[in-house]
Amino acid sequence: MPDITIVIWNVETFGDAWLAQRGANYTPICRFIARVLDEVDADVFCMMELRSGGTPYLATLRAAINNLQPAEYWRYEWIPGAVVPFTPFPPANAADLGFLQAAHSEGYALLWRDKPEFDMLDTRVALSGHPLAGNSRIGLVFTGRTPALTPAGWFSAPNFDPANPPAVWNQLDFPIPAPIHAGDIRWDQSRRPCYFVLDLNRVGVPRSQQLLPILVFHAPNSLFSTRFAVQCNAYSTELYQVDDTTQPAVAMTNVNQAFAAGDFNLNRNDANDQNTDAYFAFSNDFNYQPINNQGGAQLRNIWVSSGNLPDNLTAVRLSRQDGTPIVTNNPRDYYWLAIDNAFYRNLNAVLPAANYSGPVYDIVAEVMQHGNLVNTPGKRAVVQSFAAAIAAQVANYPYTQPVTNTPSTRKRGRDDQWIYTPIIANLQNYIPYSANLNLGYFTNARRAAEFVVNSISDHLPLVFRFTV
Repeated sequence: MPDITIVIWNVETFGDAWLAQRGANYTPICRFIARVLDEVDADVFCMMELRSGGTPYLATLRAAINNLQPAEYWRYEWIPGAVVPFTPFPPANAADLGFLQAAHSEGYALLWRDKPEFDMLDTRVALSGHPLAGNSRIGLVFTGRTPALTPAGWFSAPNFDPANPPAVWNQLDFPIPAPIHAGDIRWDQSRRPCYFVLDLNRVGVPRSQQLLPILVFHAPNSLFSTRFAVQCNAYSTELYQVDDTTQPAVAMTNVNQAFAAGDFNLNRNDANDQNTDAYFAFSNDFNYQPINNQGGAQLRNIWVSSGNLPDNLTAVRLSRQDGTPIVTNNPRDYYWLAIDNAFYRNLNAVLPAANYSGPVYDIVAEVMQHGNLVNTPGKRAVVQSFAAAIAAQVANYPYTQPVTNTPSTRKRGRDDQWIYTPIIANLQNYIPYSANLNLGYFTNARRAAEFVVNSISDHLPLVFRFTV
């Protein structure tokens, strides 16, 4: 049976002006992302942490992946992550959404390739920042099961009954990143999930088995917002019903399968953190008992969380929590936290195998010598292009940081000591790092992790494959 591969990735602050690390016009990082997508044979890619400055580079990314796959054709759309102030419910046009500072100035990008196994379903209202032929394929969540704060300090929401779905779905609010009170939610300026719907080419089955909604959410990270945002995400209408826009009028349709993923900022492996109980809102049954209004989205399967702990770790770091630098030569030592995850219902997942990089793509290992991202001259040229981009900036950093040998600017501090601002932070030594960039691969794990954190992202991509 044919497969479909979905990649979900928090590409840190895509569009911010990191010219020294990422290169002018973002060409090197776009070529790198394209290599990752090609390597895992991706069909759909959703990016978190898209900034407004990154939207022009999505065409560069699409061109890079099309160049690697000339027999394929990729398309892209993007959407801001928040509703602008004073917008009435529901938003009616793209100007009602924005990259708002209160929502961490973020949005989402969606790229997909033409493939006979699925079509990307249109949304009923075009809100994309890059609609194709006047239609959008990516939307934001606006409605769902209405949450209420309980005395126990959690949300509850009316359970979903597939046999008796709501006649009308109500407005769904979300927390802003730093609300004043735990559980405060609001309509505008809050970071929302995006969604898109695959119309699967399954012949002779009802629409409930053809429509696959996919939600992606970057949850805010604060004591008063994170767990409540994760719960609200699980209440999203699209995990229960979607509008079958192949019909001329609104046609809300129960969905037999669904997929929700993202950077939830809750460590799935931390059994001592009661905030991770928010994940129950995904995995509990629709009619979870004995507690009324605590039903879940019935996404019983958890993709990244497993008995194999290394597969769970999705964030990349260069120092431990006490500030001690990590200097080992094991790529796994630079990974921590199971905060990027996926939940799904009624999908036949293809588990990781020798020829399949999943569920978390091991980028640090793959850019080391003989890794799959650097094992040909063409792939090494992608890493080498970062060296060229950095070299073009060196003249703007005329001094050398004495400990790391890194090109830097400097100024006098109040104690009359020099304060250095390096071209790239967190390097142990610029000289061997630069030499590795010029080689097009890295000869130890520390330098490979420095490259990933400084030039790509502090997150690893999730790779989910399922059979149609």
